[in-house]
Amino acid sequence: MKDESVQTPGAREKLDSYEAVMRGDKAAQFRAVVYAKLLRAMTDEFGEDVLDIAENVRREHGRYNGEMSADYAEAERKYREDPAILIREMDEYWHGNPVIWSRTCICDFIPNPDERRHELRSVKCTYGEAFRSVKEERIGITWCCQDMGYTPTFHPLFAQYMPMHLLKGDGCCYQIRKLAETPEEQERLNSIEHTGWRSFR
Repeated sequence: MKDESVQTPGAREKLDSYEAVMRGDKAAQFRAVVYAKLLRAMTDEFGEDVLDIAENVRREHGRYNGEMSADYAEAERKYREDPAILIREMDEYWHGNPVIWSRTCICDFIPNPDERRHELRSVKCTYGEAFRSVKEERIGITWCCQDMGYTPTFHPLFAQYMPMHLLKGDGCCYQIRKLAETPEEQERLNSIEHTGWRSFR
């Protein structure tokens, strides 16, 4: 039975909502361009080590955000029971998360529990467009590395890396969030050299 008390938004409400989303999109692009210009000025002055620092700050920011909701003991219990539980839960989390980035980075999520990984593909990214507009793709990759700090808060063996990236000229961003076999493998997959700005060729 239809609930008559629930109001379906009309055309005007939908258009107003769309305009608000577009204002948020423009603000996100502006923020990314300012970040790129600041890092360009600092890199020109002090060298490319600035990009290592920026990337590590972004990773630490991601880690901080993730740890706000992390339950390491529970994650470890689930990992010992069956690592696939963490893959499925990660997929449920990303599908159900309504935060603003889901409008700036439009993604498709694919769980693959048998291979201990979760995949993400994005063909449109507000931030990617912003960094490309000022030809600062390498700096843009430092921005994206917040996710490499966030993902391991699901479990210490989670690594995130990107075999394809819009900022490297690929047709989409392709991220793999994988439960590594060892801490050493996790560190290698999640490293600046493997997936950060230093992987730009």
